[in-house]
Order: sequence, then structure tokens, then C-alpha cells
Amino acid sequence: MKEWKYRIGLLVPSINIVAEPTFHQYAPPNITIHTCRMPRDDMKSTIETHLNMLKHIENVAKLVAHCKPDVLIMADTTASFLLGKGSDLDIAQKMREATGIKSTTASTAVLEALNALNVKRISIITPYPAYTNKKEKIFFEDNGFQIDVLASMEIAYSLNMGLVHPSDICQFTLDNYNSTSEAIFISCTNFRGTEIINNLENDTELPVVTSNQACLWSALKTIGVKADIGLGKLFQVF
Repeated sequence: MKEWKYRIGLLVPSINIVAEPTFHQYAPPNITIHTCRMPRDDMKSTIETHLNMLKHIENVAKLVAHCKPDVLIMADTTASFLLGKGSDLDIAQKMREATGIKSTTASTAVLEALNALNVKRISIITPYPAYTNKKEKIFFEDNGFQIDVLASMEIAYSLNMGLVHPSDICQFTLDNYNSTSEAIFISCTNFRGTEIINNLENDTELPVVTSNQACLWSALKTIGVKADIGLGKLFQVF
């Protein structure tokens, strides 16, 4: 019989089909995942859609808090970087003040992961439309990273991002990353990059960070669980 020791509270956009199964697939056996969906008013990925979704952040956090999780994660990379440097921390603070539970966001987790790997030059791979990519580049540059390349599949509809097969993400990454980078970051919690981390690290000899991998790593670190679950070089540092 499994011993359930810790609970992770996950906040995902209503259109997200990747984050939740990824967490269930890779979380250690003594961790349970408890998810609530943030309302999206449009299937298309726009700045307004994400900002409107954030209006619900405190209420959704309170709903997840009913099950008394040990940590809360807002697993939407775009929404947590759109308003620029520090906006990710503001979102986490709102969640924490609403619930009294330690909270973080996808973008915060990615920043922590890249810093833990001691890298500053990165190649970013995304599924986002062009205007989102511009916001992401600014966010990471303002947080002290050099972007060697930002390559995107430029998918407009959020659900379709989650339908891209991992093998296609892998090939797109290999075709577009900069070999002089110190790491590769595959952005978006609705993008199946986590499944190909080890293949990419073997092929490129670079550490690979994905949004969902970084979220899970950050959550485990927050609750004091050190577990190498086989998701690349990141899970060898805590």
C-alpha cells in the first residue's frame, strides 16, 4: 500500500492537457497531485486571455487549498511572465496571502532551475505565437539571462500546443537550439517537452529545463523531498 506523505496543489489553465498527467506520471510515489483549473475565456492564446485568467488566481488558489496541500504551483508559464520581471513573484504572493500556503509559479520555478544549474546563456524553444515570444525574451533577459536563440512553432490555439507529439518537439529543438548555449529551456506547461529531456540531454550534452519539470522540481524542493526521478541534470541538484 502506498504511503501518501505530501500533497502538491496545481493550478492550471482550463485548456491545459499536459501539466496534470505529467505531474502524475513523474511525481514520487509518496506525493499526490491535486488540481484546479483557472477559467480561460478563449481557446486562442492572447495576452488578454492570460491576463483575464489571472483575475481568478486567488479564488482558484483558495479552492485548491481546501485539500490542505503542502505547496501551490500556478502552472502557466506565459501568464507568469507576461507582465515582466517580478510579476511571477507578485502572483505567488497573491496565492500565498489568499491561502497561507507556500506558493510559486512556473516562471519562478524555471528561473530557480536555471540558476541551480548555474547557467546564463540559454536557447529557448516554445510553441507560442510571436507576441508571446517577445514578452518571454524580455522577461528572461531582465532576469539576467542571455538568449542565444528563441525558436517557436508559433501555435495560436492553446489546446493545439498540447497535441504536438514529443518526437516533433525533440526534432524541432535539435534543429533550432544554439550549441554554444549553456542550457536549453523548453517553455510551456501545455507542451510535452518533459518526456524528451533525457534524449535531448544525450544528443546535445546540455542540461534541458522544461516548464513542468521545473515546477515539479521546485515543488519537491519546497517540501524538502530530494528525489532523482530521472528527469535530467536538474534533478541532480537541489
